[in-house]
Amino acid sequence: MSDAVEGVPIAYVARDVLRLSLATLAANLLTFATTVLLGRTWPPERFGQFVFLMAFGRLFEAIADGGLSLLVTRQIAQCRSSASTLVPVLGLLKLGLAMGMMAVLGVVVGAGGVAAPLQGAAVLVGVMVAADSLHGFLGAVANGLERLDVVAALRVGQRLLSFGAAALALGWGADLTGVVAWMACASLLGVLVGWWWVATRLLPVRWTGEAFDQLGQRVRQAWPFALLFAASLVYGYVDIPLLHALTDSATVARYGTALYVVTALMFIPANLSAALYPRFAKMDLRDRSDATSRLRRALRLAAGVAVPAVAGLTLLAHPAMRLIWGERYLSSAPILQVLAWRFGLECLTTVLFHYLVAVGQQLQVVGVLLLAIVVKVGLDLAWIPHWQAGGVALAAVLAHLTLGALLVWLIRKSTERLP
Repeated sequence: MSDAVEGVPIAYVARDVLRLSLATLAANLLTFATTVLLGRTWPPERFGQFVFLMAFGRLFEAIADGGLSLLVTRQIAQCRSSASTLVPVLGLLKLGLAMGMMAVLGVVVGAGGVAAPLQGAAVLVGVMVAADSLHGFLGAVANGLERLDVVAALRVGQRLLSFGAAALALGWGADLTGVVAWMACASLLGVLVGWWWVATRLLPVRWTGEAFDQLGQRVRQAWPFALLFAASLVYGYVDIPLLHALTDSATVARYGTALYVVTALMFIPANLSAALYPRFAKMDLRDRSDATSRLRRALRLAAGVAVPAVAGLTLLAHPAMRLIWGERYLSSAPILQVLAWRFGLECLTTVLFHYLVAVGQQLQVVGVLLLAIVVKVGLDLAWIPHWQAGGVALAAVLAHLTLGALLVWLIRKSTERLP
C-alpha cells in the first residue's frame, strides 16, 4: 500500500500541515507576544491572576461549544453539499449556547467562585471565551471544507486584534480588568468580521425549513461531541485553578510562563489534527489492515515532529526562559523541561484522539478522558503541596502518559470489531 491517509498521499497531508503551520505560526506568535507583554509588564502576582482567570474561563467553554465545532467539521467533510444550509442553523444554536455560557459563568462568579476583586475581570474573560468559541466554529466550518488557508486567516486576524487591544490598554495604564475589557471588545469585533466574511465569501448561506426541521437531529448528534469537548477542557485546564487554590498567584505565574512557551508550539499538533481529521472522517473502515496502517503512518508523521521539539525544548530551556521572560522567571526553566515531554506526548495523542472521534468513538474517548482527569487531579492534589508548580508539571506528563496508553488500548479494542 502506498504512503497515504484516506487515499491521499502522506506527502499531501504533510504539505497541508506545513502550509497551515506556517500561516498559523503568526497567530500563535501574536498570542504568545500578548502574554509575554503582560508578563513582563505586570508583577508576578497580577500576571498569575491573569493566568488563573484565563484557565477559569476556559472551563466554561464547553457550554458555548456544545459539541458543534467537531460535529460541523465531520458533517461537512462527509457531505459538503449540506454545508450552506447546515452552517446557519448550527450557527444560531451556537450563538444561543454562547449566551448561555455567559449566564452560567455569571452565576458561578456571583456565587463566590472567584474572589471579589477579580469578579469583573472574570466576567470579561467569559466574554472573550464566548467570542473565541464563536470564532472557532467558523474555523471548524473552514476545516470541514478543507480550506486550511481560511482557518489560518481567521486565527491570525483574531490574535492580531487581541494583541493590539492589550498593547493599547497597557500603554494607557489600564489595570487587569481594563486590559481584559479591551481584549474582550477586540474578540467580539473579530467574531463580527469573521462571520461576515465566511457568510459572504466562503460559504453562501441558504436558509431552509428542512434545515430547521433537522435541528433536533443535529442536537442529538452533537451531545457526544459536547461531552467530549467538556472532558477535554477539564483535562486541559483543571490544574491551574487547583494550583491557584493551593498556592498563590506568583506560583501560578511561574508555572504559566513555562506553560505558555509550550502552548505557543501547540499549533503543531493542532494543525496536524486539522489536516488529518477530515480525512479520517471519510476513511473506509471496512478494511482493518488499511485503517491501522494509515493510523501508524500518521503517528510516524507526528513522531517526526515531536522528537526534535522535545529535544530542543529540553536543551534550550534556560536560555529560552531568559530571552523570553527575563531573569525574573529563569527559575521556571526546569518546569519547561518537564513540560517539553508533555508537548511530545501531545503530538502523538492528538492523532489518536482525532482518529477515534472521526470513526465515531466519542463516548468511549470521554470515558478515557474522565479516567485521565482522575489521575491528573489526584496527582495535583498530592504533589502541589510539596513541589508546587513542579508538581503540576510532573502530574501533567504522567497524566498524558496515562491518556496515551488508554487511547491506544481503546483503538486496539475498536479495531478488533472491524472486518
